[in-house]
Amino acid sequence: CYPYDSMEIFLALLEEAAEDPAVASIRMTIYRLAAHSRVAAALCRAAANGKRVVCLVEWRARFDEQANLDYAAVLEEAGCTVVDGLPDYKVHAKLCLITLREGGVFRHITQIGTGNYNEKTATQYTDLCYLTADTGIGMDAAAVFRALEVGELPPPAAALWIGPRGFRRELLALLEREIARGAQGLVVWKLNALGDPEVMAALVRASKAGVTVRLLVRGICCIRPGIPGLTDHITVRSIVGRYLEHTRLFQFGEGQRCRVFMGSGDLLRRNTERRVEAFAELKDDARERALALLRLCERDTENSWEMRPDGDYRPCRTEESSVDSQRPEGIFPQNGAYSSV
Repeated sequence: CYPYDSMEIFLALLEEAAEDPAVASIRMTIYRLAAHSRVAAALCRAAANGKRVVCLVEWRARFDEQANLDYAAVLEEAGCTVVDGLPDYKVHAKLCLITLREGGVFRHITQIGTGNYNEKTATQYTDLCYLTADTGIGMDAAAVFRALEVGELPPPAAALWIGPRGFRRELLALLEREIARGAQGLVVWKLNALGDPEVMAALVRASKAGVTVRLLVRGICCIRPGIPGLTDHITVRSIVGRYLEHTRLFQFGEGQRCRVFMGSGDLLRRNTERRVEAFAELKDDARERALALLRLCERDTENSWEMRPDGDYRPCRTEESSVDSQRPEGIFPQNGAYSSV
């Protein structure tokens, strides 16, 4: 969980993969890199060591277009295969796939993130980095890269949500599950922006059915909470503090039926309809840690603002308690224990 954990773990993994004889290939989406990127250096080193390195570079990363063109030239010169983004869809997914060959058997290490592979912003934005050796996720990630390498839109996947074909569809299916539970339903989402009309209509249906809907939306939120008969059961909060809140987390239900997903996209039509996004379901310990992060953010009184039915925001600060979700000492250990979230 950046910036409370260091990006060093992921950087060290890439650098080790560049040197490891068992690693056959590294495939990665590139949207924004740091000015002096260790990520790019590791990919170049891997190519120099004879590994197949595929970099999907998105040219339309606003304000970073020239930087991406420059990095593409450096990577290509080093022997990496540089793949252009799709003409009609922006590739916004944060996805890295390391493939190892051991005794004639291939296995995958997959990384899915909510933020860019950028050492600078990893100290300024709150983001999640999820590393897994799950076979299903690895196979889905490989299918995504195969499609992108030939200029095709990735198909829906089994273990991952892959936008635009699977992202909104899967999210709405789980939301409908909560709607069917009525007052027993629960939805807690943390994201940067909410404006997709189809998703908002479903949230209104959820509220009218009695589902508890708690939204943590840092920026643009086009749904107003607390409107009688429409959004009575919806609350909206925004956390604005020292770090830019950038995580995307989606909780559906609680207890044994609780499911939690994290990934690269917000709920704007540009994300649900015109971008390639990637989401993974968090399970077991990773899920519990993500839930702890959501609960911490919901308790925040120092940086939190609550939207009123008229669209105005008011601070949540109280004299009785002080909780700063951006100072999680004692809640998030600083020993790397949360680095897998």
